[in-house]
Amino acid sequence: MTDARRSTQIRSTALRSHLSVFYLMMKSRMPALCSILLLLIGGELGLFSRILHDAVTGTYVGAPYLQALLEKGGVLWIFGLCLPLLILLCGSFGLKRGTPTEYTLRRLSISESALHLWQACFTLAALLLLYLFQLLLAYGMARWYVSAMSAVRPDAVGEQTAFLIFYENNLFHSLLPLHDTTRWIATATATVALALAVSYFPFCRRQRKIPVIPCIVLFMYTVCMFSEGVGRPGNDLVYAAAFIGTACHMTRIITRGGWRNEEEA
Repeated sequence: MTDARRSTQIRSTALRSHLSVFYLMMKSRMPALCSILLLLIGGELGLFSRILHDAVTGTYVGAPYLQALLEKGGVLWIFGLCLPLLILLCGSFGLKRGTPTEYTLRRLSISESALHLWQACFTLAALLLLYLFQLLLAYGMARWYVSAMSAVRPDAVGEQTAFLIFYENNLFHSLLPLHDTTRWIATATATVALALAVSYFPFCRRQRKIPVIPCIVLFMYTVCMFSEGVGRPGNDLVYAAAFIGTACHMTRIITRGGWRNEEEA
């Protein structure tokens, strides 16, 4: 009975340590994460309001369609700025030595593997939150466009304009592929692989290895999410296979504790 209680106490202590790590990540990163989300909202709405005003008043040069306004107004550059900021924010957790955060992590006595897997989970949650805000902004800007243009240019809008933007724009289609099954697979695997790569970077630095894989994953993620449009199932499956293979490799290295353990085995 005593052994059973002791085993239960050990498991309970371990669980509290793991939850404390995730809480520490939230506590240290949430203020900056909220600032990134505010930058996304304010930046995109500010740029879109200016270009939409030009389209409504007739000073816009070119066809005032929603996709053209988003591209010419540079609205999506804000997402392109917020994404690397979020990656740097999540990837820098626990990277510096001699900080209060590192001291707290040592007191929790959590393994290196568990720390970086929790960091990957936190990064994944942060990415999904960024996706959610971007999708809400995309639909909100589309509805705003329909409301503003229906009076001056009814030929430029229709009942499906707000939903068509998720097919016309590559980024929005990647975030919400709708009926595109292979794009769902590519987006899901890309997001998980990126979350693991963000955690893999400080893991490599702690083991004094060059973090080449995170750079490769980030490049593949950028190409997959920003340049691939509708109707490319072959490309989507190739990307998904590459992301799955890379994610499995990173997970294997992290769970084994790094290359040093493999060299000793």
